[in-house]
Amino acid sequence: MKALTSRDIRKEFLKYFQDKGHTLCPSDGLIPAHDPTLLFTTAGMVQFKPLWAGGELPYKRAVSIQKCLRAGGKGSDLENVGKTLRHHTFFEMLGNFSFGDYFKKEAIQWAWEFVVNVLEIPKEKLWVSIFEADEEADKIWRKYINESRIVRLGIEDNFWGPAGNAGACGPCSEMYIDLGPGKGCSKSSCAVGCDCERYLEFWNIVFPQYFQDESGTRGPLQRRGIDTGLGLERLATILQGVENNYETDLFRPIVKEILKHCPKDIQYPDNERHKVSVHVIADHIRTLVFTISENIIPSNEGRGYVIRRILRRALRHARMLGITECLLVDLVQGVVKQMSEAYPHLKETEEHVKKVIRAEENSFALVLSAGLEVLESLIAELRSQKQKVLPGDKIFYLYDTLGFPVDLIKDITADEGFVMDEKGFQRLMDAQKERARAGWQGDKNAQQDEVFKALAKELPVNEFIRDKGLVIETKILALVKDGQVVDEVQAPDIPENKTRPIPSVDVDMILEETPFYPKGGGQIGDTGHIKMTQGEFFVLGTRRVGDKIILHTGNVRGGSFKKGDTVKAIVNKERRAKIMSHHTVTHILQAVLQECIDKNIKQAGSYVGDERLRFDFSHFEALSAEQITKVERRVNELIKKDDTVTEKNLLLKEAKALGAMALFGEKYAEKVRMISIGEFSKELCGGTHVAHANEIGQFRIVSEKSVAAGIRRIEAIAGKAAEDDLKRKKEKVHELAKDLEIPVYEDISVNLVFKIEPKKNYLGNIAEYRQEKVNSEKKKISDLIASIKLVSQEVPKSLFEAQQALKEREKNLAKEGKNLVKKTAEDICHDVFKVNSVQCVASQVTVSDVPQLRLMMDAIKKKLKSGIFVLGAEIASKGVLLVGVSKDCLKTGYHAGRIVAALAKEAGGSGGGKPELAQAGVPDVSRLEHVVSNAKSIIKNTK
Repeated sequence: MKALTSRDIRKEFLKYFQDKGHTLCPSDGLIPAHDPTLLFTTAGMVQFKPLWAGGELPYKRAVSIQKCLRAGGKGSDLENVGKTLRHHTFFEMLGNFSFGDYFKKEAIQWAWEFVVNVLEIPKEKLWVSIFEADEEADKIWRKYINESRIVRLGIEDNFWGPAGNAGACGPCSEMYIDLGPGKGCSKSSCAVGCDCERYLEFWNIVFPQYFQDESGTRGPLQRRGIDTGLGLERLATILQGVENNYETDLFRPIVKEILKHCPKDIQYPDNERHKVSVHVIADHIRTLVFTISENIIPSNEGRGYVIRRILRRALRHARMLGITECLLVDLVQGVVKQMSEAYPHLKETEEHVKKVIRAEENSFALVLSAGLEVLESLIAELRSQKQKVLPGDKIFYLYDTLGFPVDLIKDITADEGFVMDEKGFQRLMDAQKERARAGWQGDKNAQQDEVFKALAKELPVNEFIRDKGLVIETKILALVKDGQVVDEVQAPDIPENKTRPIPSVDVDMILEETPFYPKGGGQIGDTGHIKMTQGEFFVLGTRRVGDKIILHTGNVRGGSFKKGDTVKAIVNKERRAKIMSHHTVTHILQAVLQECIDKNIKQAGSYVGDERLRFDFSHFEALSAEQITKVERRVNELIKKDDTVTEKNLLLKEAKALGAMALFGEKYAEKVRMISIGEFSKELCGGTHVAHANEIGQFRIVSEKSVAAGIRRIEAIAGKAAEDDLKRKKEKVHELAKDLEIPVYEDISVNLVFKIEPKKNYLGNIAEYRQEKVNSEKKKISDLIASIKLVSQEVPKSLFEAQQALKEREKNLAKEGKNLVKKTAEDICHDVFKVNSVQCVASQVTVSDVPQLRLMMDAIKKKLKSGIFVLGAEIASKGVLLVGVSKDCLKTGYHAGRIVAALAKEAGGSGGGKPELAQAGVPDVSRLEHVVSNAKSIIKNTK
């Protein structure tokens, strides 16, 4: 048996099948490029699904090493990771494929030759399984292996596919290696197919010969073929002679780094729990590095939710190992070093990955802190009620709302002598999964496109034509109405009452060639008209279906259209011009962000429309007002420079060599289109653009905000919309300045010139201002400064001086407020009464806000140390109740949440909270005094 590194295994596999006439295909991204029904790429065959179904064949044989991720969807291995020695979330699948070319005979022969002759794995250790009804495979295998080592298994084990809701599927044959009795379960029934570790399946050879639709119905596959999957991690374990995947060169450096961070008492690999945790972290960090490098960012929905769950699962296991500091970010470099030779993009995205993980680790530290606080409060409440079961809805709240791991909840409750209502929790989880399943339907258009996929097999490719202008003559290839292909569409008769809306017929139209740009690359589709002498079709949207069809969606409002008619296609020129301006300035914006903010910024999504643009990018801090001004100014400088915008068609590798930016994870053809704006910006792009930068006009940033951890979003406008926006912002400056009695003078340039002559002497008369007045003036000046920053390069110094003076007065008022609170608290403590030998106070007080009320509560607790404390106050025209209970009183059964709820109910309000401190609202403030005066009897009855 050859002792090969993972690098050598990849090399040997690719060479063997390239020598057999297979075309080398690069790995697809972890987000499937052509299958919206899948969360992630789960197998090597995913990128080839269209080829078995009749798509255009660029080759008949292919070989690849595919990055795969099985987590969060069909075929998820997440829960098995760490518990077995063979399951992973992220893994590499080596595969050879045939599309209507060779079939079982060659696939079995070459698999056997590669394993036995190239890898030199001993024949006597090999077993194979086949589908129980596959006589053809049985006959072929007998040429290479004794029939006693051929095992027939049922549909659950040896029938594969489809990947997703529909696609190619068929029987399969698997190769196993017998690792010996020492790895087995010692049962007399132990054999191939057993769940123990003795018989390790390492190569699955699938014979796709059926197509299964979304209803589960199977029919003959248009091109039967071969789809194989050989797990690199498992093969490395076999060839490197180690006990499990985590001891191979793929994982060993990561495990070593994890152990450096562990406390000295961690017993790896001897302690089973410690071993599981180390393996989970080692597996999950690889997943995180690869997914985040493709801009799959942790979030609360879809793919991002799965990645966040994986990250937090890894952090939980780190905590179980006693690691409390940030760990995962320190493991990134090791993964990149190990894997970047095979996947060079990892070096380019390393800093981006680190930033995302660091932000998530810091964020989850807060989640853990918040979750522990809530859980400890729940346990104290249950203990006071002499309950021993943590309710399912509370577990669900901790897990779903706070992101607190269920396993950690289980550990803590067990340590405290409680059990979990797991059935109640599971019911809520099942209900949530059902809602998520209903919501996750992939691209809704994709589910409605079966009729167009069928048409694609019959029709020639219809092209988007760039160079014939926005008006061309073309022919109708097909018409679809109400989901059915029709030969003719007739508009309804126009009603005699012309005041009523003109009736229309909704139709999808396919043209021989089209000047309408189909939605794609973030750019919306064109609109316009399709005309002929006897009819008019209003195009409301344009999009692609697959690779061949461009679909024009709209309605017929006059006359009729037939298949084969010659028509005039007319794009809305004004709308297209606005879209082109927004698309070109998006390219400039990305280059400016990299120049002015951070060279590691990468695009994470975009929307290019006629009214606005949206640009999502990887970054971990909000842009300051100064940074936004700098970016906006630099973009406008480049627009005024008026560079020529050029396009060039060239090979992908040539474009990258010229420095062209590409979206990682995007599937590009061998030939690409590069858009250059002078020497400043080069991007791969299929969209429409202006010819010269100055055609864009004025550029304005409307907003900048966070949309996910590590992802920021800029919304912006260009052209006339930007000019109108600037005009509105200038008017706002004048309005705010007038309110502050500050004259504003404007010159003829885009900026404002200010002369500040305040009639109010903020610095001299500040002592006259009380809190309400300070807050009002502060807000006005802050609003004015913010508005000025949106339109001018400088803010007058005197405004900042006025703002600073108000801040100083605010500090003095806060100090005065604290002294007043302390004095009031001391007075309240003189009016103690007792309930069941417990000292209590109840008082209505005057404060400015809730923080000041809580400050007063703290002062009373500090003074009296033990007791029950009730405070009421009118704040912002509403009644507020605050109840505090000292720790010693908690032990006797008193609970602030129950007391405040009873008090609030008496006044028609509601509230609750923790055992030691709780708050409630009283809508009718006139009833507050009555409630506070009755506190004694209410406390007495709520123990």
